[in-house]
Amino acid sequence: MRITTKIFLITIIPFLAFLISTALYIKLAWDEAQVSSELEQKTLIFVKVSSLINFLQLERGRTVAYVSGASNYTPVSEAIKNTDAAFLEFEQIVLTNKTDLKIPSELAHKRGKTQEIRKNCHEQNKALGRKCSAEYSAVISDLLLIQNLIANSRTTAGVGKTYSSLLILEVAKENAGQIRALGAELFTLGAALNSNQLNAVLNLKSGLETNLKSPAMAISPSGLNALSQLMQKNEWLQLQDNLETLINKYREGEYEVSTDTYFRIATQNIENIYEIIFSEIDIMVKKVQDYKQKSLKSAIISIIVIVLISLFVAVMVLTTFVSIRKRFKIGITSLREIASGDHDLTRRMDESGSDELSQLGKYFNEFASKVQELVIEISDYAVEVATASEQLSTISEQTLQLANESQDRSQTVATAIEEMGVTISAVSQNMESSAQNFSLISTSTQSLLDSGRQVNKGTSTANSITADATQKTTEFAARSSELNNIVADITHIIDTILDISEQTNLLALNATIEAATAGEAGKSFAVVAREIKELATQTDESAQDIREKISGITDISEEVSVGMTEVANLVQNIHNTVSGIDQTIADQTKSIEDIAQNVQQTNTTITQVSENSQEMTKVAQAVSPEVASVEQIARETSAANLKVQTSAQSLNDIAQNLNKLLSVYRK
Repeated sequence: MRITTKIFLITIIPFLAFLISTALYIKLAWDEAQVSSELEQKTLIFVKVSSLINFLQLERGRTVAYVSGASNYTPVSEAIKNTDAAFLEFEQIVLTNKTDLKIPSELAHKRGKTQEIRKNCHEQNKALGRKCSAEYSAVISDLLLIQNLIANSRTTAGVGKTYSSLLILEVAKENAGQIRALGAELFTLGAALNSNQLNAVLNLKSGLETNLKSPAMAISPSGLNALSQLMQKNEWLQLQDNLETLINKYREGEYEVSTDTYFRIATQNIENIYEIIFSEIDIMVKKVQDYKQKSLKSAIISIIVIVLISLFVAVMVLTTFVSIRKRFKIGITSLREIASGDHDLTRRMDESGSDELSQLGKYFNEFASKVQELVIEISDYAVEVATASEQLSTISEQTLQLANESQDRSQTVATAIEEMGVTISAVSQNMESSAQNFSLISTSTQSLLDSGRQVNKGTSTANSITADATQKTTEFAARSSELNNIVADITHIIDTILDISEQTNLLALNATIEAATAGEAGKSFAVVAREIKELATQTDESAQDIREKISGITDISEEVSVGMTEVANLVQNIHNTVSGIDQTIADQTKSIEDIAQNVQQTNTTITQVSENSQEMTKVAQAVSPEVASVEQIARETSAANLKVQTSAQSLNDIAQNLNKLLSVYRK
C-alpha cells in the first residue's frame, strides 16, 4: 500500500468517525427538540385530564349528596354539564395525540362508563351513596393512570419530576374528593360508623395529609409556599375539626355538622388544591414552551455549526491530503531523475513550509548541493589533469627531440675528437721533421687551428644543448610535482566525499531507526531515508572507483617524477662533462693560435710543441670516452622520455575516463 493511500486512510477514517459522531449528535439534538415538542402536547393532555378529574370529583360529590337526600338534583345537572364539556375536550386531545404516549383504549373512553353510573345513581336512595361514590372513584383512578403514564413517559429538563409531583397533588385532591363524598353521606345519615366506614375515613384523611406533605414533592417555591399556607387556612382547619368530630363520635352518631357546610368547606379545600395544581401546570407549561424554543433553536444552531465544521474539516482534509500527495510526488520525481540515466544534480525538492517533508527536502537539497559542488570540482580537476598530461606529453616529446639532437651532436664531437687525435699524432710523429718542412707545419698548424675552432663550436653547441635539456627536465620535474599536488588535492576531495557519504549513511540509518520507533506514522519517512541511504551507497561506490583511478595516477606520477629526477641528474652530468670538454677545447684552440702566431719560433720550441702534442693526444683520448658517455646519456634520456610520454598518455586516459564517469551527472 502506498504512503499517500495510508495517509488518506489515516485522515479519512477519523473524519468519517467525526461525521458519524456528528450525525449521532444531530440526531440526539433533534430528538431532544422532538421531546420538547411532545412535552407541550403531553402537558396539554395532563391539563385536560386534571380538569376532567376535577369535574368528575365535583359530580361525584354532588351525586352522593343527592342520593343521600342532602340536596336536590339541580347541582348534579350543572356538574354533569361541566363534566360532559370536559370529556369532549379530553377526547379531542387524546384523539389528536401524536406523541410516544400510548393511551389504552379502555382508559381513553370513559364517557360511556360515566353515563352508566349516572343512570344507576339517578334516584335518591341512601343505600346507593357508597356504591355511586366507588364507581366514580374507579373512573377517576383510571384517569389518574393516564397522568401516571405521562409522568413515566420520555421527558426532559426536569419535567418528569414536575409531572410526578402534580400526580401526587392529584391523588391528594382525589383523597379530598372522596373525603368530601364520604363525609357528606355520613353527616347526612347522622348514624354511628361501622369499622369499615371508620377505617375509610382514617385512610382517606391520612392519605390526604401524607400526599400534601410528601418529601418527593418537586414543585416551585411558590407552590410549596401555597401548600404550607393551605394547611393553615380556616377551611382546612374546619375540615380537620369536622373529620375529628366524625372520628370521635363514630360510636354515638349525632355529629351536629351541617352537610351543606361540610360540603362547602371540603369543596373549598379541593379548589385550593386544584388552584395549586393549575398554578404549577402554568409554570410547567411556560417552562416546556421555553425549553421547546431553546432546544429547537439549539438544535438548528448545532446542525448549522456542525455542517459548517464538517465542510471546513472536509476541505482541510482534502487540501492537506492533496498537498502531501503533491509534495511526495515532487520528491519522488526528483529522486527518480537523479537516480536514473539523467543523473540530474540540479534537481531540488520543495522545502517550503515547516513540516517534516520540508525539513527532509531541506537536508536533501543541502546534500545534493554538496554532491553537485564536489562533482563540479572533481570535473574541473579532471580537466586540469588531462591538460597537465597533455603538457607533460608535449614536454616529453620535446625532451626526446633534444636528447636525439644531443646524441647527434655527441657523435659529431666524437668524430671531431678522433680527427683531432689523428692530427695530433701526425704532428707528434712529424715533429722531428717540422724544422725541415716548416711550411707543412705551418699548414698543419693552421688546419689544427681550424679543427680546434670547429671542435670548440661543437662543444659549445653541446654545452648549450645540455644546459637547455637540464632546464627542460627541471621544468618537467616541477610540473610533475604540481601534478602530484593536484592528485593529492583530488584524493583529499574523494576522502571528503567518502566522509560525507558515511555521514549520510549514518543519518539515513538514524532516520530509519526513528521511523521504526514512530510506527505507522513513520513509514513514509523510512522509505525516503532508505532511498537516501541507497543514494549515499552509490556515491560511496563511485567515490571509491574514482579514488582507485586517482591512486593509479599517483603511482604513475611518482614514477614519472622519479624518472625525470634521474634524467635531470644525467643531463646535469652531461652538461658538466660537455662544459669541461668545451673548456679544454677552448684552451687547445688558444694554444694552436699561439702556435700559429709563434710559428717563427717553432725551431726553438719544437720540444715544447712535441710535449704539448703528447698532452693533446692524452686529452683527446680522455675526451673521447666522455663524449661516448654523453652519447650514452642522451640515449638513456631518450628512453626515459619515452617512458614519461607513455605515463603521460596513461594519465591522460585516466583523466578522460574520470571525465566520462562525471559526465553522466547534470551539473
